[in-house]
This record gives sequence, structure tokens and C-alpha cells, in this order.
Amino acid sequence: MVASEAALSSLPYISFLGAYPHPAFISLARSTSDTNVAFPSLHPVFGNQAFRYFINASEQDPLGVEFVECFLNSQDLRDFGTWLHDTDEPSYVLELSFPGSQEETTIQLDVTKTRAENFWVCVTLPRTKLPRAPSPPGSSGDRKPLSRLQRASPGLLPHFPGKVDQPKPVASTPYLSPTGQKSEMTQRLEKHDWAATLLGPREKWSESLVTALSICMSAPHASAVWWTEEAILLYNDKYVDICGSKHPQIYGQTGPVAWAELWQLIGPILTDEVFKGKAVHRENDLLLMHRLTSAKLPEEAYFDWSYRPVINDAGKVEGFLNDAFEVTNKVILKRRTECMQLLATSTILSRSKAEYATTLIAALSRQEYAVDVPFAALYFCETDTVPAAKARHVSKLAGSAGFLDTPVEDDDHTQFITVKLEMAETIAIPDGHPSAPKHLNLIINLAGGKSTAVSAKILASLRDSPPENATKSSLDSPHSSIEPLPPPFLSNSTPSDSSGSTINKLSTAPIAIPWPFADAMQTRQPVHVSQLDDYLYEGLAFRGWNDRPREAVVIPIGLEDEAIPQAMLVLGLNTRRPFDTDYHMWVEHLGTTLSATYKATLARMNDHIRVEQLAEIDAAKTSFFGNISHELKTPLTLIAGPLQEAAESGALSDGALKRNLKMAMRNVRRLERLIGSLMDFSKLAGKKLQGQFQSVKLGIFTTELAASFRSTIEKNGVVFDVSCDSDDEKPDCYVDPDFWEKIVFNILSNAYKYTLIGSIKASVKYNLEANTVSFSVQDTGSGIPTDDLDKIFNRFHRVASVSRSHEGTGIGLSLIKELISLHGGRLDVVSSQDPIEHGSTFTVTLPLGNAHLPSANIVLLELERTRHGAYGRSIVEEAARWTGTSSAPPTGNSDETTESSSGSSSGTGATSFSKSLRLPWDRNDIILVVDDNADMRQYLAAMFSRHCRVIEASNGADALELAQQHLPQVILTDMTMQSKSSNYSPGVKILIRFYRDERCFASLIPVILTTARVGDEFKQQAFGQGADDFLEKPYKSSEDVELRVHVQCDLGKRRIRLQHEFDHRRKEMNALLELAPVAIFRLNENKSIRTVNPPFYEFTGHQEGNLETWTEQIISPDREQFEAFLEEVYSSNPTVEEEGALLPHHTEFSFGNGHIVQCQMRRVYDGGALGVLTDITELRALEAERISHLNDREALARKNELLAKQRAVEMEQQRQQAENRAHEAEDRRRDQELLIDVTSHELRQPVSAILNCSSVVRTNLSLLRDQLESGREKDVPFVATNEILQEISEDLDALDSIWQCGLAQERIANDVLSLSRLQLNVLRIEPVEFDLVSEIRRIVSIFDNEAKMKKINMTITIGDTFDQLGIRYIMTDRARIAQIITNLISNAIKFTDTSTGERLIQVQADVALEEPAEESLRVSVLSSAEGLLQQTPAAGEPVFVYVSVTDSGPGLQPDDLNMLFQRFQQGSHRHETFGGSGLGLFVSKQLCQLMGGGIAVESVYGHGATFRFCVKTTMGAGQSTVGPPGVKAVPARYGSPPTQVSKVKPREGGRKPTVMIVEDNNINQAVLNRQLKFAGCETILANNGLQALELLREHTKKGPVDLVLMDVEMPVMDGLTAVQEIRKMEASGEVEKGMNVVALTGNAREGQVQKIWEAGMNDVLIKPYRIGDILRRLD
Repeated sequence: MVASEAALSSLPYISFLGAYPHPAFISLARSTSDTNVAFPSLHPVFGNQAFRYFINASEQDPLGVEFVECFLNSQDLRDFGTWLHDTDEPSYVLELSFPGSQEETTIQLDVTKTRAENFWVCVTLPRTKLPRAPSPPGSSGDRKPLSRLQRASPGLLPHFPGKVDQPKPVASTPYLSPTGQKSEMTQRLEKHDWAATLLGPREKWSESLVTALSICMSAPHASAVWWTEEAILLYNDKYVDICGSKHPQIYGQTGPVAWAELWQLIGPILTDEVFKGKAVHRENDLLLMHRLTSAKLPEEAYFDWSYRPVINDAGKVEGFLNDAFEVTNKVILKRRTECMQLLATSTILSRSKAEYATTLIAALSRQEYAVDVPFAALYFCETDTVPAAKARHVSKLAGSAGFLDTPVEDDDHTQFITVKLEMAETIAIPDGHPSAPKHLNLIINLAGGKSTAVSAKILASLRDSPPENATKSSLDSPHSSIEPLPPPFLSNSTPSDSSGSTINKLSTAPIAIPWPFADAMQTRQPVHVSQLDDYLYEGLAFRGWNDRPREAVVIPIGLEDEAIPQAMLVLGLNTRRPFDTDYHMWVEHLGTTLSATYKATLARMNDHIRVEQLAEIDAAKTSFFGNISHELKTPLTLIAGPLQEAAESGALSDGALKRNLKMAMRNVRRLERLIGSLMDFSKLAGKKLQGQFQSVKLGIFTTELAASFRSTIEKNGVVFDVSCDSDDEKPDCYVDPDFWEKIVFNILSNAYKYTLIGSIKASVKYNLEANTVSFSVQDTGSGIPTDDLDKIFNRFHRVASVSRSHEGTGIGLSLIKELISLHGGRLDVVSSQDPIEHGSTFTVTLPLGNAHLPSANIVLLELERTRHGAYGRSIVEEAARWTGTSSAPPTGNSDETTESSSGSSSGTGATSFSKSLRLPWDRNDIILVVDDNADMRQYLAAMFSRHCRVIEASNGADALELAQQHLPQVILTDMTMQSKSSNYSPGVKILIRFYRDERCFASLIPVILTTARVGDEFKQQAFGQGADDFLEKPYKSSEDVELRVHVQCDLGKRRIRLQHEFDHRRKEMNALLELAPVAIFRLNENKSIRTVNPPFYEFTGHQEGNLETWTEQIISPDREQFEAFLEEVYSSNPTVEEEGALLPHHTEFSFGNGHIVQCQMRRVYDGGALGVLTDITELRALEAERISHLNDREALARKNELLAKQRAVEMEQQRQQAENRAHEAEDRRRDQELLIDVTSHELRQPVSAILNCSSVVRTNLSLLRDQLESGREKDVPFVATNEILQEISEDLDALDSIWQCGLAQERIANDVLSLSRLQLNVLRIEPVEFDLVSEIRRIVSIFDNEAKMKKINMTITIGDTFDQLGIRYIMTDRARIAQIITNLISNAIKFTDTSTGERLIQVQADVALEEPAEESLRVSVLSSAEGLLQQTPAAGEPVFVYVSVTDSGPGLQPDDLNMLFQRFQQGSHRHETFGGSGLGLFVSKQLCQLMGGGIAVESVYGHGATFRFCVKTTMGAGQSTVGPPGVKAVPARYGSPPTQVSKVKPREGGRKPTVMIVEDNNINQAVLNRQLKFAGCETILANNGLQALELLREHTKKGPVDLVLMDVEMPVMDGLTAVQEIRKMEASGEVEKGMNVVALTGNAREGQVQKIWEAGMNDVLIKPYRIGDILRRLD
């Protein structure tokens, strides 16, 4: 399409656009003839001055290329073209680059389009401010270089239109680069011998090729043109980089030659898509180009590319533009970055070197990184220093053997280290492969000189010649223990090249190490191995590209501050990428990342090792303190007991000896307190010290504790003031009483120790606002030096100050601080050494309540504090020994007083055996004492041997044997004896073994465990294993031990006695259960069977053994009932017994074996239940027999009563049926009479009119005949008078009336026939395919003459939906559609004829794809936009047909609307007034419903009515199926009578056409014969089919028969049989082939018509027919 200047000048917009201040332009619009292109060219054919400035074009420049190049990408260009040509949107936001700016500027324009003839007129409004105003017209000095497309997205290259003027010679067309200069490829283009190629000389190149090359050569990115279907390749300078080493050989070559390696992928795309006009685009597309190295190996490359077809004026694709952008670096960088991130995130969490190696190799082994890691090996390095003499000797031996080029220089200052490399993990390297030895040893020169790298096999071959100054042992040292390396040996490496590059190249000197580890260690940089020997890759499992590896790199991994790296990673390189700078940088970054994560791994590993070491130390310390406490407390027990006994014995009369014994006792208790403190520290360190916190009134409790110190403090002249808040209303504080006792007495003891004179004040105060309570002790002592304030809570730290005593361990304050922390509190101290105001204040602050404490350690019940005060009394006792100063010696009196005040009630150490305690011992009782300490056994035996028999054992095995032999009454065993083969302590082991003894009373013997270890965990362990009592060493007193042992002994004997009685009662119960006649069972709290008696198995049928499934024996209907009954029993209270009812709950059920039982149950004390089953099978059988007899008698009575009722009901039903039949018969009679009346009236009325009109016509024709005969007799010429002409007009009107009456009778006949078929339920819908619009027009045309006669204006409207949906042919029952429309139009004409105003009938037809949404059956009108979005339905899909008939008649009254569609109903318009049968609307409604639709009416009385109907059809295939292909079967129905009969043309030779009429009705035969003869035909008459066959045989001999008119229904032989015989005669040659046989029938149903076609008829004419229809078939 070419726009002429004349066409543009005729537009009225040109002058307006020229004066428009913003960019405006005109483009070609799409024409209906342009069907070969997606849309016309986007090149503007006109642009105003502002537009030319915007696109940087002068007055002489074309507008197309410059405008296209302003788009940001080709996708935007395509979107703009789609909006311009394919949408109705009036505006569009266009985003363009502004080429007139120095920098890349993007401008947004609002574009509005207007259609003017064959053009689009587009005006714009800038959304963003333009950089500067337009230059004056004609100015071009300020033009800037054009901004080209930087990236191509998919889109069609706009069509290149032809030009109006002749093009300039192609040879002078410049192909300039973006800089305006001729580039290398431009020069090559001009010099190339194109005449020898398929393109031919440049002078003959097409304009499309020239334009495409212009775009290609001026593109700033890689671009190429592929021309013709052979894809001849031309490209610009940027494309050369893509070609690589293939340039310039591929220039001008065809595609299969230029890119042979890619043609398998490219070829199908060009054939299937591009050369069919479709643009193609790919992103990140992998293309393996043969351009790597000079050998042209395949290189991994990724491109964003597009193929854009170039389409000429004829719509043919001549070639395509190929824009390519290499994105290899982006894709590979993304892959490598993801690999780096994966390595960093996975390896940084490693906790050991093994885990680090596994994680690293697992990350590199992933399939997505296989191309970058074809193989890998990770080595860990260990170092050691090597003597210089040995290193030089090894170097010389290796050099002399030819393994080194130059031996290590002899320099005493050179430092060597040996490095042992241990292979950790590999990728794609099998075990034992020479490229990855398990172990390697290197000798590294840290000074940077030559390094020796040899294997153990080489060293072994060189040991036979050791150096003169070296011994054999120096070579056999651990530094040279290297495992063998299989030959051959890889080449050695040099440190780095002269350029200083960190990529170290490899030399070719053979050595024993496969990789340049030494160079990588010395340089701490990756070393590049540029070529691999065959043995290094042979046998590897190929990964990625499945190529053999060609290169590798050795990456050092380690800390910078280390002498050498800690690990080495051998990494195979990508076989299809060059090892360029980017690859090198990634390798360096990889080494840095792995070094950092390995550093983190080592740190985490060291931390883990440190934690394990600390845990081991803590465990050892805890074990030490636990063992030492046991080892110390046992001797203390044995020391304290005899000392106490001797000191209190009356046999001692020497006072000095008695004082010495008491002094020894006092120090024993002090030692015991020290051991307890050490144990507390041990538990604190092991986090095993846990308190039992009780609710106490802290003020009252503290006052009681402090009262123990008052006597001692005040006796030494110090004022002691205790002021504690003892209000009972104050909230409780939760403390561990034992811990609080230690806290209070340690603080008071410390205050008393350092306060020589003055006062000590103790107080407890509550702070309810802070919810805390504080205990404070303030003294006036010497104070604490400032330097010691932050150290006083350190363990074993003591303050150098004036005090009452220098004794102490320095752990008291440290211990109480930890105890306070366990309470959730804090300890604060304030001290001053001021000469006037001196002293210290210790304050303990605790939170109130228990929310801050562990819930498991809170004791809600207040326990009796039996031992409280023992710890404090020992401290008070020690403090009483202090005089005024630490240097004062104690006095004897004070010692006596203190000892007597404490006495034996101190609770520390064992006392002497009391003779005043009298317990009822039995001399026959046996006590088993088990202890590995002989003194302890002797001590305990002496304690109990006075009362009973004592047997002893030193270990668990002996104790178990003695217990089994003698069966003691109580066992007293140590808990911590030595054992070598048990996880339990020996005492616990004895207990377990003893309780597992098979002797019946073994488990009833009490066991008391004793131990010197202190802690709740030991108590829990003892009682958890079944111990009856637990005693801590040293014992409180001998009385305590005797009493507790005696209690357990007595309990044990009682348990045994009770067990005897229980066994006796159990035997009696078992005997009772066995003899009981009922089944007795016992359930536990889980509803499981515990005990049953023998009848239980008999009743239930359950086998002896597992009773868990006994309820399955209950039959299914009763099982659910029993389960509910069981739930009821278990929901009752077992402690409430109902009076008079032993077993209150009862039910009844049956078992599968036939037993019926009555079950009685009740709950028992332990939560279980006791049940009894009584067999009532025989009782129920007897009851069932009695009930059956009664039921039989009752059933007989009910049966007799039921029969009587049934007889009465049947009689009543028969009476009702008789009445109904009578009513139905009466209704049918009335309907038949009404049908007869109506039909008679409707038939007689037109018959009367026919008779009268016939009479008038006959009369007039008779008069006319008489006049004509009279004139002929008188020889008078006939003259047509006005009277005669008037009479002829009247005759014609009469004939028209006869015609209309015939049509009316036909409609009545159709309605009556349809009604009959509906009543008989034989009416069927026969779908055929036909043209719906033509059929509607034909039906309406039937009523044209009647409407004209009645002066009614009748119009027909075909809705737009037919064109919007593309619907013409449909599949449905054509005859039924015609019948409905005929009834509605006939009805409308009948009522419109009474209208005195406007006389109008409107018929409208529509189609839709949706069912009617409302009862009014209105069709949804589609907008133009919605219509465009609708798709034409496929053949067979549903289509809904909507037809409405609107008249201007009198309308319908509201009451008539509900009864209008009933049988014989006409509403207020009776047939006496308007006529009609009252069947038309009823039949129409039934037909609509049968066809999947409905009918409705809308009317306002006095304003006409609208009848609408809708039927469901299907989409046709586009051709009528009511006849043979190409022939439409149209019933011969019409609206006007025939006017005249035309003459037929004679046949060749002047022969008249011969027509055979086969009709059994003589009248029809005569009329048709007369009409055909009048038309110029010869006729042959036959009365049936058989006669027609005989006449055909005779006449065929005379001449051909041109047409056979065959009635279908005839006697003798019908028409269908006759036509079949005719076809057989044609086949046998009796008659000529191809005889034209047309059927005449009154059966208009499509199914019947279809049968006629199938019988062999050439066409079908439905009666009544018109002679013209017959003559047309003759022609």
C-alpha cells in the first residue's frame, strides 16, 4: 500500500497538523485487502515539524527508520502497532527515547488516533518535558547521532513499503557504523564479489534487502541479515565477536555452511516459524559454537537473540534480521555466584574437618555445577620442620635421579618444612587413581627456593645411597614415611611467570607428585595446569559435558598467618570455557571464600574441643569431690563414733584426757563441715546443686537462726541487735531452709570474726513496691580494704585485716553468693575503713513469691525442719573458741562450757551405743551387713550383735549368696562399693538381684542403703530402685541407726505374715470361683481382664489364653450395647455402695456360641470392676416359645383385620377409578366436541368462501364464454368493455381469496395433526441442517399477500448477533420452526386486522450462545466490543434461536395471559369474534418445550402484544442436509397465487420436453397435465407406480423422458418403490441413466422427506406446490 501525495493533500488535517506545536504524524491504516501481513507499515507518511525534530530527521530524510529507532525495544514497537491497527482504544501512552539529547533520555507521549479514510492521524501530548524546544525549520546544525535499539525483544519487523519515486542506485547506498564512518564489515560488503553468490550483483538487490542491511550495519550491537530461504549470512562488526575464529570464512555463506554445528536447532525454527512470518525470540539460550581455541572446539555461550522476518510488498518473507546479545558472562556469573553462596552457607557451619570436606564436595558434586567441576580432590595438610641437611640430601638424591632440574641450594639459613597431604574427598575420581594419591609428602623451602616433592617409592629407591654426613635413621624418620605413588609422574611447576600473574604455569620436568602443590603452597595463589597428561584423566567418571578434562587448577585453602595453607583443592576446569580473567577471578574468590569458611570451621572445632575438655575436667572434678567425700566421711564416721563413746563414757576420770577427746571431736565436726562445703562447690560446678524451696516468713525464720549467735557475741562484749520484720501479714518468701541457714550463719560469723568491739545489727525488711525482701548485717569492724572489695567473693581469697582468728578456707562468702544466686537474689557489700565511720554491711536481696524459681524445685507443702540449726550450731561452736583476738589462747573453762552446751546433740558424728534405748528385738532376727570397709562392718556388727544375729559380706556377690541361704529380716548395705562389671552401684545391684529372686518372700525383705555421698540424686537413685530406707554417713547417732533398722525389720516381718494370710485367702477364693455355677470375672482400671473362673470360658466360648479380645465373642448388635454398659459402670463411684444391691449395674447380651447371659457389675476400690455372668439361655428360650405362641395368635387376628381393611380399600379405589374414568371420558367427549365444533367452523368458513368465490368465477366465466360464442356466431369482433375487465378483476380477487382459504385450511390441518401426535406421544423432533435466515424470510413471505390485502405493514429484522457470532446454518426440526412462526404470524395478522390505528407487525430473529436468563425470553444484546470477543461456535455446539412477533392489535387483558397457552383457550377474544381453533398457541408451546426452549407473551391491553419463543439448536457444518449435496430441499409454499405459466424451452431439434405424471388423484393429475401442456410440454399419464414403469419401458424406445413427477402415496405401487425400480432399470440398461425423478407429497415432516431422498428421488416438492417450481426443475 503506497500513500500518494494527492491522497494526503486531500486530508483536512494537514494544515492543522502543520501548525500543531507538539509531535504529530500520519500512518497508513489497514485495508480489508491487506490480509497477508500482521499490520501495515508503521513508517509515518507525514510528520509535522515538531515530529521531525523529535525523531531527529530533516525535511529530506525519510521518517520510517528514524521513528522506529526511537522505540526502546521491538516489543514496544509491536505493542504500538497492535494498538494502532487492532484495538478501539482511542489513546495510548508511548515511551520513546529522545535522540536529540546528549544523554539517553526517555520521553512519554499521550497519543490519540483518528481514522481518516485510509490513514491514521495521530497527535501527541508530552507527559514529560522535552529537553529543549525545536530548532527552526530547515535547521540541522544541532542534530545529534541517532540513539539505536540496545536490545531486541520478539516482534515483527515492520513491513517495508515500496516508494513512490524510483529508488536511488543501490551501489551508492552508504552502510555506516553508528559513528558515521565506514566500518570493516562495510568495506568488506562493498568489496565482496556478490555476483558469484546467490544474491547476485548489488545493483539488483531488492529494496527490502537494502533497508534490512542498513538497519543491521548501523546497529550498535551484534546484528546479522539472513537472506533468501538458503539463509545467506551478512553481519556487522559486532557480530564478528560472536563468530570468533570462524570469521571471515562464514561471511556470505549459507546458514548450513556457516553454522553447521547449530543448524540442527536453527533449521527447523526458520522453516516452521520465521519463513512463515512469525518472529522468534530466545533468552539465555545455550549455543555450543565451534570457536574455542584455534582447534575450534565447542564453547559454552549464551545469547539473547531474535529472528524478525522481513516482508516485502507482496507479503512474502525474503529473509530476516538476527539481533544477538551475548549474555554468557551474566549466565555463568550467576551460576558461579550461586555455587559460591552454596559453598559459603554450607561449609561455614561445619564442626570438623571431615564434615567440612564432606559438605564442600557435596556442594561441588551437585548436577548444576557439573560443567564447572568435571573432577575435584580435596587434601588436608599437616606440617613439621625438616632439618636442612636432610632436605638438601633428599633434594640432591632426587636431582641426581633425574626427578628435579635443580637440587636445593646448600644454604644453612634455609628453612624447610615437611608437609603431609591426606586426601579427604574426591569428585569423579575413583579410588587408587594416580591423579589422587591417598597420601603425599612434600619438603617445602619457606625461603622461596626449589622444593622437593617426591613419593615414598622414590625415597625408597634412594635410601641405598645416603649422604656421608647422614645416618640411615635420618631417612627412616617419620618425615619421610610417604606412601607410594603409581607411575608415571606428572610435570613439575614453576612459581610464577615474569608478568607477576597469580596464575602459575606448569613446566615439563617429571616429578613424583601429580599436581603443583609446592608452588601453590609457596605462592599461596591458585596454580593453573594448562594441559593434563593422559594418565590423569584416563579412568575418570566424566561429568558435565562428558568431555575429557583438559585443564585444572590447584587452589590453596588456609589462613594468611600460617606458614602454608591448611588444605589444597584440585579443581578440574570447564572444558568448554576459556580460562580467562573472569574465570581466574572466580577461582581466586573461591579460594578466599573457602579459606574464610575453613577458618570458621577450625575455630568451631577448637571451641568444640575446648568444651569437651572443660566437660571432661568438670566431670573429673565432680567425680573427685564425690569420691573424696566418700573416702573422708567413712573414716570420719569410724573416728567420731569411738571418740564420742570414749568422751561420754563414765570410765574416764582424767579431765585432761576428756578435754583432748572433745577437742578431737570438735575438729572432726569442723572437718566434716569443710567436706560438705567442698561438696557443695562440686555440685555447683556440675550444676547439680538444687534447692527445695519452701514458703517461709523470712523475718521469723531469720530471728530464730540469729538467736543461736546471741550468747556468743554478747559474751565477748559486742552489742548484737536483731531487728527483723515478723509481721504475719507480710508475703511469704520461698527459700531452701538448709541453704538459708548457711547464708545467715556465714554472714553473722564473718561479722563477728572481724568486729572486736562495737555492734552487729541484723535486720530483715520488706520492699513491697519492688516485691523484694532484704536481709542485712551491719558491723563496726575494721572494714575491708578497697582493693579487696571486688575479690572477697572469689574462692579461697582471704582479707588481710584485724580479726578474732586467722583460721578459715576463704570459701564461705563465695559459697553463700552462689547459694543466693540459686534463690534468684543478689549479695551486695558496702565497707569503709574510715577511722571514725568504719565497718561493713552485707545485704542479701531476694524476690518475693516463687515465679522466679524452677517449678520442679518448689515444695508446696511445708516440711518439718528437723535438722535446721545443726549447721549453725557447729559454726557458733567454732566461733565460741575465738577470744577477743586471734592470738588469744582459749581457756579451759570456755572449752568445757562450749562442749557441754553443744553436747552430743550437735548431730555431727556417731554417738556411743545407748544402753537406755529399749527396743523389742527378737534374738532370732538376722541382719545382713554389706560393706567393703572392714572397720565399718565391725562397727555395725558391734552395734546390732547385742540384739540379734548379724551376718557380714564384703561385696555384692557374697551378700546375695548369704541372703539366699539365710533369708535375713533386713539388709543394711553400702551403696558405693567397688565393682568392675556393672552399670549400677554395688548396693543397688544387690537390691535388684535380690528382688528378682524366685523365692516367694524375697521381695518383702527390707533393704537399707548407706553412703557417704551427699546429694538428692543418690537418694532418688536408691528409692527409685526399691530401697526401703536411706542413711547418710556419718550417722547422726547410734540410736537413730538402731531405731530405723528395727522399724524396717518389724515392717518386713509384718509384710511376710500378711503375705502368708493373703496366699491362704487367695487359695480359698480360687476354690470358690471354680465351684461357682456362674461366670465371675475381674477387670482392672483399663477394662482389661485380670481374673476369670472356668465357667467364663464355657459361657463366652473364648479359648483359654489371651483374654484381651473376649468381647469379640459377643454378637455384633449386643457388643455396642455392652460397651456402653461398661462405660456406665466405670463412670460410677466405686466408694458409694447402694443399699440392698450387691451388683447394681446389669444388662443382657448373647455370645456367638448361642449362650445368653445376664451380666451384673459394680466398681471396686482400685478403679476396676467385678462382674458376674448368669446363663439364662434356657429361660430365654422358654420365654421365646411362649411369646411366639402369643404372637402367632395375635398375628392371625391382625391378618384377618388387615384383610378386611384391604378389601374395603380396594372397593373404594375401584369406585374412585370408575368415577375418574367417567370424568375423563366426559372431558375427552367435551374436548372432541369442542375440537369438532372449532375445526368444523374453521374448515367450513374457508370452504364456504371457496364455494362462493368459485361460483362467482364460474358465473363470470360463463357469461364471458357466452359473449364470445355470440360474437363468433355473429362474426362480431370481441371488445373488452370496462364491465368485462371489472368482472375479471373481481374473479382474480376471488381466486386470491380461494388461495388464502387454502393456506388457512393447511394451518388448521397442521395444528390438528400436531395435537394428535402430542396426545399419542409420538411427536418427534427430526433435526436437519438449513439456512435459518433464509427459512425465516421464506416463512414471512407466505403472508405477504394476506398482509397486503388487509393493509398491514409487516417487517422482518435479522439481528446483528448472526454476523457477530458467524451463524448461518443450524441443526433442528425445520418444519416445527416453520409451524411455530406461522402460528404466531397468523395470530398477529388476525388481531392486527381489527386495529383502527397503526397496522404493523414486526418479526425479529436473533441467535445467542447462552440460555435465556429470564422468563421473558429476551436475548442479550452484545456490544460491538463484546461481539468481537465472541468466537464462532464449532459444529455441534449449542446455539439458541430467539424469534419475536410484535403486533399493534388490541392487546391482551391481564387475566388472559395465564390461560393463553392452554388447549382451546383464546382468552377474552373468542373464536366467535376473531376465529381460530384455539390450538395454535398450545401446539406452539408444546413444540418449544420439546425443542429445549419456551414461549412467552408480553402485552398491555390496548397496545398490542409481543410473542417470543426460544429453541435450542446446534451449530451446523455450513451445508443443508435436506437433500443431496448442492441441492436445497425447500417446501413449495408461497404467499401469493400464481399469475401466469411461463413457457419452457424446447430441446434439441425442436423437441418438446416430455414429462411423466404419476398421480392417483385424477383431479390433481388433470390440473397438472393441463398446466404442463400449456407450458409447452408433452405429458405421459400414469395412475400408480407399476403403470409408470410399463409406460417408461415403452416410451424409452420412442425418446427420452425429461422429468418424472412421482406421487409418493399411491395404490398398487407407491412412489418410493417405483423410484427404486427405476434406478434398477437404469443399472440394467432398460432406461437411460440419470433420469430426473421428483417426488410429490403432502408429508412435510423432515424425517419423511429424508426417507424420500434416501429412496433415490432427485428432488422433493411438498404439496401444495406451484407450477413454476416444476418448470424450473425441468430446465
